[in-house]
Amino acid sequence: MPRERHCDFCESEIEPGTGTMFVRTDGTTIHFCSSK
Repeated sequence: MPRERHCDFCESEIEPGTGTMFVRTDGTTIHFCSSK
């Protein structure tokens, strides 16, 4: 079951299969709803 995620920039809800996830060198993940 996909998890609901929220954008770390604008706090909007990200639908499963969309958005961008970045992994920092310290291992933390950052989720964005779009590239804009």
